[in-house]
Amino acid sequence: MLLHADMRRGYSMVELMVTITISTLILFALAGVLLATSKGLVVVTDQARRQSQSGIALDRTAEILRNAVYPVTLVASSEVQFTDARNPDATARIWLSGDRLIYDPDMDESGDQRELARGIEDFEVGPDSNPLIGASALTLQISYNYQNFRDRFPEASRNATFVTSVFMRNTD
Repeated sequence: MLLHADMRRGYSMVELMVTITISTLILFALAGVLLATSKGLVVVTDQARRQSQSGIALDRTAEILRNAVYPVTLVASSEVQFTDARNPDATARIWLSGDRLIYDPDMDESGDQRELARGIEDFEVGPDSNPLIGASALTLQISYNYQNFRDRFPEASRNATFVTSVFMRNTD
């Protein structure tokens, strides 16, 4: 009789049920971690894209305005008109249209507008307020919103702002 008990192989039904239950719980936990990680990756990727695009837009705008003939015309806080030293016969402009930053090198000719960036929340141009810099400098400010996944309320967005001063090359 003892011989038959030693020859028994395999698991009982209870052992199999316990193993399957524990494995299912572990898989659900891993699936939750995977979903949270993938959501975080999407948010961080979007934030990096917006940050990169805003930084590039600020650099492009600053370079365009460095080649402007001073003085420039501030039409609104989010629009500037100027004469480009490379094309003195045309009036150029940079403005925020919705969430797109647009550059038009010649306002008289249609169809030559260029999109500098998309996803911009705010664009401001103004005279530089630092008296040591002088009157021929402008302050540029570009803002964008991004989602912060570490917050308690991840659906709430945060705002980031890039600011720089542009020194005009072509002054009187």
